[in-house]
Amino acid sequence: MAISKNNTRIKITIPKEMNEQLKLKASKEQRSVSNYVYKLIIKDLENK
Repeated sequence: MAISKNNTRIKITIPKEMNEQLKLKASKEQRSVSNYVYKLIIKDLENK
């Protein structure tokens, strides 16, 4: 999938258990894991 020139893609490695927890939390908000993590990062940056 192509991304715009204004964005960048990152890769992270997390434990499988953590990924399952993220999937559950994301699904409760009807989000993908990627979008859920993006939301968490934005929230954290706004608080700094």
